Amino acid sequence: MSTLARPSWVEIDLGAVAHNVGLARGLVGENVRIYGVCKANAMGCGLVPVARTYAESGVDALAVSDPADVMTLREAGLTLPILLFASTLPEQAAAVAALDVIPVVHDLPSLTAFASLGRPVDVFFKIDCGMGRLGFAEHRWDKALARAAAAPTLNLTGLYTHMSKPEDRDTTMEQAARFDRACRAAQAAGFRGFERVAASSRVVLGYPELHHTGVDPGRLLLGMLGAPWNAMAPMRPAVRAVKARIIQIQEHAPGATLGIGYGSPIVSDRALRTAVIPIGFSDGLNHAPPLGDVLVCGRRAPVLGRRSIEFSLLDVSDIPDAGVGTEAVVLGRQDDEEITPEEISQTVGVPTIELIARLAHNTRRVYV
Repeated sequence: MSTLARPSWVEIDLGAVAHNVGLARGLVGENVRIYGVCKANAMGCGLVPVARTYAESGVDALAVSDPADVMTLREAGLTLPILLFASTLPEQAAAVAALDVIPVVHDLPSLTAFASLGRPVDVFFKIDCGMGRLGFAEHRWDKALARAAAAPTLNLTGLYTHMSKPEDRDTTMEQAARFDRACRAAQAAGFRGFERVAASSRVVLGYPELHHTGVDPGRLLLGMLGAPWNAMAPMRPAVRAVKARIIQIQEHAPGATLGIGYGSPIVSDRALRTAVIPIGFSDGLNHAPPLGDVLVCGRRAPVLGRRSIEFSLLDVSDIPDAGVGTEAVVLGRQDDEEITPEEISQTVGVPTIELIARLAHNTRRVYV
């Protein structure tokens, strides 16, 4: 750790990522292509280290949602095919086509822009099967496919969709049937041999019949799924721990007033010993109570009052060994105690699927 670094960090376990890639391969088999999703800086775990681990562990392609990520990965020497999820404007088509990437086309203006470039371009179509966010809705399929078929330089290499509610089997299977209709429409328009991708992480786990020819897991590969999905396979968390070191200890006499109460100051009726760690709500934690605990010297230290943007105040009155420089664990294990992602999620009131990525995004990363 640099002597100039802020003493708070997240530990990223690349061995866990490699394990999860192997787990995904075992779930989908050797004949299904795995598009390892590393969008949003690999959910905060670090684009290049995670993508490189994906590649070394056997994914067939990568997937991102920012053209800048494509350039970063190519500059880092990653040579796998890259799928660029819908994220650009029609006027950016030429610049996107100049990248070594397979863009996902989601509407007629973008389709027209890529078809008008006068150069060969491989594309995926995004099919809206019920998410209502991006993609060609059913009443647009025939027109889009006809326009693609009439464009001599456009090569439709895949159809892709995202299920809106994997926890609801009836809804998911209804959307899967819609995707099947889109695939049949593409065949009727003359397209053959295209990739069919409908399984993100939860669908990979819960719907083996929807693996088709390719899957695009992200959170599965990073071990960022909450219940009940995390019980369906022995995935390991890429975010192994979130830690900080105490930067100040203070002693407060009985009756002292601490102006960090939410709505009113905190007045203790006993002597109070507090510790400050440099991690707060800018790092993905919550501002207002409940604030939960942090582990210090293998014991639980309650977080007091409210978190500031970059600090948390702990009650270490019962932890005499705590001092400046002592390690505090916000997430992870210390001695026989552990704070799990599920515990933080319940305390903060944010789903695990969102919270862990938030913590990884906003804290300095250390790879272990």
